[in-house]
This record gives sequence, C-alpha cells and structure tokens, in this order.
Amino acid sequence: MGAKQYNLSNLYWQYFEKELQKVKSNPDIVNTLKTDLRSYSDKLDEIEEENEFWPKSIALDLIQKSEVILQTITDYEENVRFDLLAAVSYFINEDDCNSDSNTDGLDDDKEIMDKILEYHGLKF
Repeated sequence: MGAKQYNLSNLYWQYFEKELQKVKSNPDIVNTLKTDLRSYSDKLDEIEEENEFWPKSIALDLIQKSEVILQTITDYEENVRFDLLAAVSYFINEDDCNSDSNTDGLDDDKEIMDKILEYHGLKF
C-alpha cells in the first residue's frame, strides 16, 4: 500500500502512514478517537474567533463523517477499519501537513478523508 494506491501526494501519505501505524498499535483507538473528536468539536468556536476565515463548514463536515465512521466502524473488514480510523485520527491530529487552525489548514484533512472514503467506495 502507498500514496499511489490512495491517490495521495507523498507528503500527505507520510503523515497518513504515521496515523495508520498509531491506529494499528492502539487496541482502544475507537474510544480514544471518540473522546478526541468531542474535544475537537468543543473548540470550533474558539478557533473561528482566532481566524474569521477559518473554514468551519469543512470542519463540521469532517466531524460528521468522523462520527459516522466511529459509529459504524465494526461493519468493515480490518484493513478498511484501519484506513477509516487513520483518516479520523489524521483529522483530529493538528500535527499534520497543515496546522488545522490556518485558513487552509483543513484542506489536507479533507483530501485524505475524501480519498480514503472514495478508495473504499464509501460516501457519507
């Protein structure tokens, strides 16, 4: 597996691969991500106040997709689960290609989420 398989840039793949390894090594990753997603959701207004041009609508879309993934994760085969959980983890983790609080900071998160969902034939 690699960047070409998912149609991701090499840079995005490097960061995604780190999240993939993190997901595979944490047996309680679903609960961890649920908690982290709630924390992320709670600070949306604060981020928006700091940057009025921040794309809150993209964040809300990614939150909605992440919630669906976390609620239905047991419906998928292991390799699909790992990819989906890594996409959620990538979104929640602000230490990725672009700082999430920047105006264009969610572009990479959105691209990764969309490419992973597309690769697995999923639409939320």
